[in-house]
Amino acid sequence: MRPVALAALVVGLAPAPVLAANGAKQRTLVQWGAPPCMTLVDRSRAPVLHLEYSIANEDTDLTSDEVADSRTHQFFATCRTSVPLDVLPSWITTTDVDAALTKALITNPVPPAQILEGNAEWAECWTRITADDERRPITFAMADAGVDWDTSALAPGAYTVHGYTYEPAVNLWVQRPGVVKVHDGDPDAAGPAAAITTGELTLYRDGVGQIEGCVDAPAGTTMIFEWAVANEPTPQWVAFATQEPVDGDGFAVAFDPPEAIVGGTAAVRATFTSPDGRSYTTMMRDMIVVLDLDDPACAGSGFIDDPCDESDSTADAGTESSAGEQQMGESSCACANDPTRRGHPWLAGLAMFATIRRRRTSG
Repeated sequence: MRPVALAALVVGLAPAPVLAANGAKQRTLVQWGAPPCMTLVDRSRAPVLHLEYSIANEDTDLTSDEVADSRTHQFFATCRTSVPLDVLPSWITTTDVDAALTKALITNPVPPAQILEGNAEWAECWTRITADDERRPITFAMADAGVDWDTSALAPGAYTVHGYTYEPAVNLWVQRPGVVKVHDGDPDAAGPAAAITTGELTLYRDGVGQIEGCVDAPAGTTMIFEWAVANEPTPQWVAFATQEPVDGDGFAVAFDPPEAIVGGTAAVRATFTSPDGRSYTTMMRDMIVVLDLDDPACAGSGFIDDPCDESDSTADAGTESSAGEQQMGESSCACANDPTRRGHPWLAGLAMFATIRRRRTSG
């Protein structure tokens, strides 16, 4: 999910703030860039992971009605992804809430579910990378310095990193792409870790998308992919690929939109389970939008004499396809095979699971 969309979602969940001088001001969010999908941290060699981030602008001009440490950044790690359907609470501690009440930035106490320290669903699943009293001013110098994360005290396993902008009464999160796997010399002993790299995906109802990502898991690990309608109060997850074997350090699976989400949006998650029963679940950071339309470029056409087919060679059904591609003879429309066409970000008609090996990066 893009920062603007995430900001809107979190604001919608927060208690209504009192209008302050900075109330409608745009928050300055952490920008993560494009970190590696998989980062392995071997604590037996180097327990400190350096995290890089940037900001769009400096933001230090506090107004008189803000709390003393407003307009700062803080960093956290969680044992699972948080977007788009499992949003983190917008407050960290009751002390933060009390400070906002004292400044009249909010008028009522905040329910425990909206405070990270009091939220039962996130209990035992989060840790601070930087302390509350070490919140960082939003300056280019601080961003250029990055953040050093000491993983020594963590349990081995997979972690998602988050940047938090603290500016009551509207505090916002930005999830870092990818996953960090902390281990003690043997990555397999830390269980599965994975992340979905596929970003925004818009499909026609007759299209097929592709969900890609990275994985580090013991031999024999399997994966299950599920979708859920985005606007349900309690997501109902439905499997569309089950017990697929993990082979290598990447994955790609086809997503054929079901009728239930045509004209709407859906979230996708994947669960990886090792032979000893340990599992890790990751969600796609952005929603999948399914248009209630057939692809107009392919309506009523076939692969023979297709006006979108500009190369005779592409129609050769004997040409071997690489992973994630298909032969022209397997599709009813040549346009659907062109990933450069707008509205078809991925290859339509993909009918088989394909493993894509990726280089993994160690921290």
